[in-house]
Amino acid sequence: MIIQEFIFCDDVRQEMWNKQTVVGIWGENLLFQIPDKNKMKWPLAARLGLFIRLKKEQEEINPDSFSISVLFNDKECFNSKGNILVNNNPTTLITITMVNNNFSFPGEGIYKFKITLYSKNNIIFDNFPVNSLNVSVAELKNILAS
Repeated sequence: MIIQEFIFCDDVRQEMWNKQTVVGIWGENLLFQIPDKNKMKWPLAARLGLFIRLKKEQEEINPDSFSISVLFNDKECFNSKGNILVNNNPTTLITITMVNNNFSFPGEGIYKFKITLYSKNNIIFDNFPVNSLNVSVAELKNILAS
């Protein structure tokens, strides 16, 4: 399996003719802008979407399920599981999307994302870290001044 795309975003929408729309692409940094850093408390919540596209090579087994884990300070803070429907083409693209409307960020720092694919409960792809997201906080008045 080859990871072709791993995108952090606000939303992923399923469109007509098997198309997806990715909304609000984040990049590798998420900056929470707050009025007063001294009055803020962790955890902070945000809508987190993931758009993942993998390419399955001809000789590889078709996955039937996946899990996505998020680690912060080497501890898992989130895990999501789901099923995958893959046709039997020799080479195919696999698209996995996830949107969590209230993802809880426990603190400032690096969040590592891991994806695992399964076939009949056996791991066939385990990649860690797939990607990481740097979460930080800045006071709104400091951002406006620069």
